[in-house]
This record gives sequence, C-alpha cells and structure tokens, in this order.
Amino acid sequence: MAENKIAGTEKQEPERAKGTILIVDDEPSICLILKEFLSLNGFVAHTASVAEEAIEILNAIAVDLVITNIRMPGMDGLDLTRLIKRKYASDVIIMTGYHSYTIEEAGRIGADDLLHKPAELVDLLNSVTRILDR
Repeated sequence: MAENKIAGTEKQEPERAKGTILIVDDEPSICLILKEFLSLNGFVAHTASVAEEAIEILNAIAVDLVITNIRMPGMDGLDLTRLIKRKYASDVIIMTGYHSYTIEEAGRIGADDLLHKPAELVDLLNSVTRILDR
C-alpha cells in the first residue's frame, strides 16, 4: 500500500546546536543582545555578569566558547581568559571597548580573537563560526 505524504508533514529531526557559548559581561543589555543573537543563529548561549559566576557555569557544563569583556567587577576578563585556557577546554573571544588593546596582546594570554565594542554582530558571528569550525 502506498504511503500518502503531505509536503511539510514529514517528521524531521530537531536541528542540533552549533555549540555552547558563555557570554561574560557586566552590562545586562550586552548579555541579552548577544544571547538572543547567538541563539537565533543556532547556538546554545548562557550569560554571566561576573567572572566568578562564569567559573561556576564552566564547572557545571561543557562550554565550547567564552566571549568575555575585559573590565568587570572582581576578576577581570584577562585573568578569566588565563584561567579558562589553563583549566578548561574552551576557546575565548575578548570583547572590549578599549581600542588600545590589540589582538597580539589578547593572543599572548591565550584568547582566540579580539573584537572591539561596539562590534558588528556579523563580525562576532564570523569569529564564533571560524573558531568553532577549526
């Protein structure tokens, strides 16, 4: 007996996430915008407002990539990057409003990329994709 299939009604596998990303920034609006943008582009995104909260998340779940601000209360993003590269299997993108900070300096502490704020969302997506596709 032939099956009668109606276009668009076939059961499809749910799309798998492209990766898990942790956004660390003390500006709630930045966390919200980046989380929504990355989620819409197929990533699982989590946020933390300080480095200590980020460490708790890193200890609880596998994170493929951390996007961190430099200036935050408590531990700054540079020290967080050093800790991540020593202790976790996560890549790191540093985002900063300090335009004097260079990609070479970020690379010396283990960051995989550096983006200056305000970064274009397409540039962030390109960086995330490039790093996670390696």
